[in-house]
Amino acid sequence: MEVDNNYWMKQAIKLAQFSHFDGEVPVGCVIVCENKLVSYGYNQTNIRRNGTRHAEIEAISWINNEYNKLKTSVSHQKTKGIQWISPENAQVLYSDNSSSESAIEQFIQQKTQRKGLKFVEPTELKSLLKKYCFISGDKHLCESTLSGQTDSSTQILSSSIKILPLSHFFQECCLYVTCEPCIMCAAALSIVGINSVIYGCSNDRFGGCGSILSIHSGKYGLGYRSFSVERGLMEKEAIDTFRTFYSRGNPNAPVPHRPVVHREEMVLYCDNFAFFIMCLFEISKILFSLDF
Repeated sequence: MEVDNNYWMKQAIKLAQFSHFDGEVPVGCVIVCENKLVSYGYNQTNIRRNGTRHAEIEAISWINNEYNKLKTSVSHQKTKGIQWISPENAQVLYSDNSSSESAIEQFIQQKTQRKGLKFVEPTELKSLLKKYCFISGDKHLCESTLSGQTDSSTQILSSSIKILPLSHFFQECCLYVTCEPCIMCAAALSIVGINSVIYGCSNDRFGGCGSILSIHSGKYGLGYRSFSVERGLMEKEAIDTFRTFYSRGNPNAPVPHRPVVHREEMVLYCDNFAFFIMCLFEISKILFSLDF
């Protein structure tokens, strides 16, 4: 299946443009698996009062939350042990052909109408998580168990469901993000095992995918996995979102540590500094002329 990278980056830019609603720095992202939307996010550091809640972390968190819910529903019906198998034996449990962008549209609509910040789950997320992380030899019984049914036949055979690490799912995913992930987000993407990252503009101050560090190389220690990186997709559009945001001013920016110095004050400062240097020079001549 051919993937339209421009289409998915447009969805990420749409989220970035919308983020000004909360006064956030405009960075948006989407996570795609098998050309289907499975998660998305934008910066929420201000609204959550948490400096780590970047767009990528938000998108990863929603997937992790859904995975844990499914894992809990299976674990409650298991009597003992979890067996691990390779992803090659995975089976498709079911599929949903709903519109990929409907979740983003609903999310933006409810936020615009001030109905809160409830995540609208993409309809494909559960089915793809089940495909790659919850495997059973019996498709019907696996579906029944994961849907919460608790009849005796399902309970008996629920132990045949194999729960794989979430990394097996992320290995099939691509992240589209408007700006190069920072070092923190690149490390998180490496640890969860993302397959690839495509971003718009570079992050020259904090970039973790080549600009400052190359976390995507996977050479930073145990637990870090490598992932491919594509740079510069719709770069101009991504930069424009930043220009629009900063042209309006950032209401959540911290107070500058040093006040802005006006030209007249700078001239006075330079004159005083020059006078200080001259005095220091004269004092040094007097000191070196003395006999200690």
